[in-house]
Amino acid sequence: MKIKLVMSLCLLMIIFPLISVQFNNIYHKNYGGIDRVVLVFSERPVYSLLEYEDYFQVEVDYGVKDPTVKEEYFTDNQVLRSFRYLQYDEKLIIKINLNENSRMSTGSDYKVEVLELSGSVFKLVLDVFNTSTPKTIKEHQEYADFYKSVGYNEKAEMHLNHIERLKSVSEDSGSPAIVEEVTETVVEEKPVEDIQPQQTKVEQEPEATGVQKSVPGITEFFISISIKTWILIMIILVILVALLIVFLNRQPSKPKLKKGQYRSTQGFGSDEFRRKMVFKMAESGWEEEAIAKELNIRIEEVQKILKS
Repeated sequence: MKIKLVMSLCLLMIIFPLISVQFNNIYHKNYGGIDRVVLVFSERPVYSLLEYEDYFQVEVDYGVKDPTVKEEYFTDNQVLRSFRYLQYDEKLIIKINLNENSRMSTGSDYKVEVLELSGSVFKLVLDVFNTSTPKTIKEHQEYADFYKSVGYNEKAEMHLNHIERLKSVSEDSGSPAIVEEVTETVVEEKPVEDIQPQQTKVEQEPEATGVQKSVPGITEFFISISIKTWILIMIILVILVALLIVFLNRQPSKPKLKKGQYRSTQGFGSDEFRRKMVFKMAESGWEEEAIAKELNIRIEEVQKILKS
């Protein structure tokens, strides 16, 4: 029973680190109606992105949150309201609540664009847009400033062209309302280094997500460097368990004798009594060496008695 218990505990210690992934950090940058949220993991996780009306959440299979990662609440953010976390069975749920009041004023749905960055750590970049389809000059300006800041110059140029067309339409119609929005909108450009440490420019296009996104990253997970470390630890644990089993099996198992079972009423040290004791102990499963040690006689004498 003890051996099975030890082996079970060692097996749990080996398996859990192999399949778990550490959620190390979360940070973000705000661009007015757009916010870039970055989730940092020790390895590439298997995750799903689920979108709801006023929030979306990232569900990480076998995810473990670092204790230093705390929940966060925002009072002056047009896009975000809070970051919250929940450990449910084998899943880590990262819930990102949105500022529904800001979106109610625009009457538009939000959208999330996903970008994956692999390196010494894995970064899941979530670009959260307060409006899924920009319509006004202000919204196009926010899109253009954001894309320019993160290195998507072509997309930024596309939205700047939309602004020029909207200005032209506004001037032709004689309505200055939309044009005035542009003069009031000033979005400070943020260098890419402030948003993505160790990244000077994003080369990969963001991938738009639907209601659910599943990422089959288990292959990359098991061939990573840290997994090799865990394999080494696993080998060491297996060796320790094997040594423990060998040690436990080396302990001689002596049959229990009832008190007085082999005692003689005529005395303990007579030759006849020792002879009877040798035969009875041998029949009970005692080894010759153990019998000699128990009766304090030579093993040759035990062998002689058994052969007689």
